Amino acid sequence: VRPSPLLESISALVKDEFGRIKTSRTLQTLKYPNVFALGDCAGVDGTRIPSTAQAAMQQSDIVALNVAERGRSLLQTGEEPSFKNMRRFSFVPLGEMMTLGEEDASVSSLGQLVKLSGSAAAVARRLVYIARMPTNKQRVSAAVSAFLSQAAMSKRKSS
Repeated sequence: VRPSPLLESISALVKDEFGRIKTSRTLQTLKYPNVFALGDCAGVDGTRIPSTAQAAMQQSDIVALNVAERGRSLLQTGEEPSFKNMRRFSFVPLGEMMTLGEEDASVSSLGQLVKLSGSAAAVARRLVYIARMPTNKQRVSAAVSAFLSQAAMSKRKSS
């Protein structure tokens, strides 16, 4: 896994040894406090963050809160917000989920306390996926998709 080649063309931002944009724990770039980076392209304060959707989603919450705080501070005081008012990112590993074909999966969570495999893990993975969608519209869409997929598999089995 490596950062997008697009990052190579952005010379104004400081990068780490892996080619990711260096950020503080607030996910602000080091030279430009109005530029935030997250996901695969962000190197957060020298820490190793996995290049996963799970990490990027956690970072997106921090970036959204910090962009709002920065805007509020600039509007109210005309100054950058104090570091103490900004949220800092710290990755919280929630576990791993992997699809293994149409009907099987593997799920581990809560520091390996929960381990599932096979069809039970496939159902659990779909439920977690639905629950983690950011909006109700996306949750409904994911639930309908899961239902239709399950119905199609059941139909193929009975044929």
